[in-house]
Amino acid sequence: MAGLDKATQNSALKKAIYILIFLLVIDLLFLLFHYFVHYYKSGYFASFTFTEISRRGNTYTRYYFSIAQDGGFGEMFQYFKFVMAGILLLYLAKTMRSKFLLLWAALSFFLFIDDWLGIHEMIGGEVIGQSLKSYGKNTYANGQLVYGILFTVIVCIVGFIFWQRSSPQVKSLSLRLFLSLGVLWTSAVLFDHLRGIIRMHYYVGLVLEEGGEHFAASAFLFFCCLYVFKQKQSINQEAAIVKN
Repeated sequence: MAGLDKATQNSALKKAIYILIFLLVIDLLFLLFHYFVHYYKSGYFASFTFTEISRRGNTYTRYYFSIAQDGGFGEMFQYFKFVMAGILLLYLAKTMRSKFLLLWAALSFFLFIDDWLGIHEMIGGEVIGQSLKSYGKNTYANGQLVYGILFTVIVCIVGFIFWQRSSPQVKSLSLRLFLSLGVLWTSAVLFDHLRGIIRMHYYVGLVLEEGGEHFAASAFLFFCCLYVFKQKQSINQEAAIVKN
């Protein structure tokens, strides 16, 4: 992969950017759908007052187009991103012979399972949160924050061990994936925690939390796609050299 010429690398980047734009457009559409399903009143763009409508059209529409709804279309799109990223990382782990990328694939699948089953809510909010009752209010939000911090520390320690033994290409991809998850952590853990302890309008908090999660997951999948394209072109280039 390191020996790819600039034109080949630009070609891979161009393909990956098309995918990123596609993902981000869908993310923005889900945010807009959520607003219009829950807040839009009547007339031509009549209200951007952030006043939620108690009954707006079909319950099915309100449920599945709510970006914060577990099992809604927005959440399903998140599941798709992490599952696809996990599959691509398995491919990269095999072709690049990297145990570190295998770890990244496992983490990607875990993020899907955690979001799907609500593990962070059960362990963080209910189990850890219950043990924090003697320390004050907002134990559910504080429990999820503690869970997020502990999980991050463990992942960083294990990741650092694998990082030291990895190739420059794997380190380059891992750095980009780490930055994507940093944005995801800030949105999913920090902003979610702030929503629980300070007064913040629901939709504003939703954009910061859920919107940030969606954009971060799109960036995560984008980097996986980029390196898959680069790896495939590298393999094709090596095959052409051997053939000649």
